[in-house]
Amino acid sequence: MTAAASIGSTARGLIVPVYTPWLGMSLCVGMVSVALPLHLEDGGVGVFELSLVLAAAGLGSALGGVPAGDAVSRVGSGRLMLLGSITV
Repeated sequence: MTAAASIGSTARGLIVPVYTPWLGMSLCVGMVSVALPLHLEDGGVGVFELSLVLAAAGLGSALGGVPAGDAVSRVGSGRLMLLGSITV
């Protein structure tokens, strides 16, 4: 088996457990990033406040990546995914 065939079989094995939930979550985040400003604007929130909400979400993702990577290396990916599923 060549290295390319090994990578291909590994990627196919990850479609259901990894890529499908990632796709669902990405779609939901995309819908929320469109719907949330419209919903908040109807409630009387201004453009500045809307931009703060969206910027905070992006900043939280950017800053949360480093501690999350450290937690994966210390705890393990399986345990951390279970903990994340329970807390969400």
